[in-house]
Amino acid sequence: MRLFLVDDSHVVRKRLLELSNQVPGVEVVGTAANVAEAAAALYLYRPDVLLLDIHLGERTGFDLLTVVSDVMREMQVMLLTSGAVDSYRKAAARLGVNYLFDKHKDIPLLQQVLSEMAAASRRDQ
Repeated sequence: MRLFLVDDSHVVRKRLLELSNQVPGVEVVGTAANVAEAAAALYLYRPDVLLLDIHLGERTGFDLLTVVSDVMREMQVMLLTSGAVDSYRKAAARLGVNYLFDKHKDIPLLQQVLSEMAAASRRDQ
């Protein structure tokens, strides 16, 4: 399963990369720090899963999802936040986000979901 990571923090991207590489069947095909980098790369790599932070400097993960709405239909979207508040959940649902994780407490759940998705991907091949 091909995964693309987007977070404006180099430290967080590195940690997400390490966590993702621990999940059998997950191949991280790229990372980006902002909306412009991510949008261009998503059209190029066409990942199965997009793991994306809500806050991306001056823009947001929601901005990215709006920009790439046509290619988004081809992928599962996992959104990370520092607090999964109702307003984020509602906006995520409107934009077709599949999963919303709190990056401070849901990382084990995130890894579990990635593992399940990768296993399902291998079965489908």
